Amino acid sequence: MARLASALRRLGSSDDEIALQARLFMDAVQVELQAAFAHESAG
Repeated sequence: MARLASALRRLGSSDDEIALQARLFMDAVQVELQAAFAHESAG
């Protein structure tokens, strides 16, 4: 996450934009984890 924030800062992103992108990334990770868990649970 620190690398993402650093890269976005180098590109000129504001703190608000970095926070939004970090939140979207974490939401995507959560969705993927839930899908993997559902797949494993289904057998």
